[in-house]
Amino acid sequence: MKTSAETLENNFAKVSVTLDADQVSQAFKKEYKEIAGKYNFPGFRRGKAPRAVINSMWGAEAIAAQVTENLVNENHAVAVDECNLFPIGAPKFDDKQPILAQDGKELSFSFEIELKPHFELSSYDPVTIEVPAEKVSDDAVQHEIDSIVAMYSTYEEASSATKAKEGMSLDLEVKATDDKKKPVAALSSDTRSYVLGSNTLTEAFDKALVGLKKGEKASVEIAINEDSKAPFDQFIGKTKKIVLDVKVKAIKKKQEPQLTDEFVSKNFGHKNEAELREFILKMLQEQHEQMLPQIRDNRMLDALAARLEGELPESMIASYKEQIYKNLFTQLQQQGATLDQYMQAQGITSAQLHDDVAEQAQERLRQDLALDAWAAHNKFTVSDEDVSAEFDKSAVENPRAFEAAWRREGKLHMVREGVLRQKAVASVEESLLTVEEPKKKSAAKKAKASEKTETKDTKAADSSKSSAKKSSSKAEKADKAQESDKAEKAPAKKAATKKASAKKDDTKNSDTKAAPKKTAAKSSATRSK
Repeated sequence: MKTSAETLENNFAKVSVTLDADQVSQAFKKEYKEIAGKYNFPGFRRGKAPRAVINSMWGAEAIAAQVTENLVNENHAVAVDECNLFPIGAPKFDDKQPILAQDGKELSFSFEIELKPHFELSSYDPVTIEVPAEKVSDDAVQHEIDSIVAMYSTYEEASSATKAKEGMSLDLEVKATDDKKKPVAALSSDTRSYVLGSNTLTEAFDKALVGLKKGEKASVEIAINEDSKAPFDQFIGKTKKIVLDVKVKAIKKKQEPQLTDEFVSKNFGHKNEAELREFILKMLQEQHEQMLPQIRDNRMLDALAARLEGELPESMIASYKEQIYKNLFTQLQQQGATLDQYMQAQGITSAQLHDDVAEQAQERLRQDLALDAWAAHNKFTVSDEDVSAEFDKSAVENPRAFEAAWRREGKLHMVREGVLRQKAVASVEESLLTVEEPKKKSAAKKAKASEKTETKDTKAADSSKSSAKKSSSKAEKADKAQESDKAEKAPAKKAATKKASAKKDDTKNSDTKAAPKKTAAKSSATRSK
């Protein structure tokens, strides 16, 4: 097979292919043999009908058309690979192309194909990122202890003069009705415990309860629309609103236990508070050390992606989204769950899921294209040995046969793309500059600062202090969750060639799997370390 590629406008290329006469003859031989073995021809045993008889019944031109189609389908992707191109779309054939194949003669055809566009970075200087300190701070240990101790908190009923505040537990009588004033049993209850400030129902509901005393009432109207979250999502399309009439039956204040050696020994199995702190420090340090590499890699890729110049191609974004959805559906199927169950568990609507997938697709695509730009700028190349090495890393029994199959299917460009991205990742890491991120002001320090500014209104100051502490705690939790979430997503982001080669045919995978959309498989995925 002879191939050549001509660069066209708008990231397209024209690929020309010429198949030798022997390859064409073998294709005709195979087609006639399959037809003879599949159908009965009068006067001939199955598989023994001569070409003249087959032509008389099927038509020589029909046979030639099928052979031509087979040859084009089997070789156009291989031709793209041989021209060392990175396609992001399906081939486009001229209506007049190709002419019908003729037994014993060469067959030539051409097609146009869209290629991955080339991007530049605003800078190719070493990347600089902030990373967490290598050692877990005393504040982190204290935060963890506070969280654990809080789990042993109890609620004690307050006096009837007490006003409901965030953090208190309320016993509520709830009567729910729809827009036709019909009772909604699923949301109604004679006695329901509710922690104020949890926003379990809606923020408006919580705000309406603040300041109420025992015996007082409130009415809250909840609009029902396609963005409604649990537990109101079950009423979408059934009513326009839900009205909650609430009566406070009791107000309970949270009572947190004192962290004493006796409390520690009784509930945690450690001799004293010092031993508990040592244990938690060790546990947090181990977790921290496991997460640090992923946090560093995520921030490194984000920083590099921020340098990418130009608009992301819509076709590639769509491809990445498609792959993300494919991976999600595959995971849900393996877990025996449905998409509706997943969204309900996550507390999101279909619109929110769509937005999240779109965001992930653009994030991954931007990172992949940034790595491509880095690789091109540094003139990285991929040898046949590099490609074979990726297949050697796969878990298949016969890597060479696996590689040959991918070569026949014209999918080796996916592996080359993955190798280039691996080399880019290694290069960026080699020159990476890191600085320790600034420490955040701890909740304890904030509380202390609050104490210093305390005025006559002690109660108000205490309340502010409590609020500041809670806000700080929430912020720390959010940061921690964000880093943890990134760490979980990272593998997919980095996915790569390893997956591509190891993957058996799934076209790429999440990032390699079929990866987030990667144009289908082909895409970003292919970067891994």
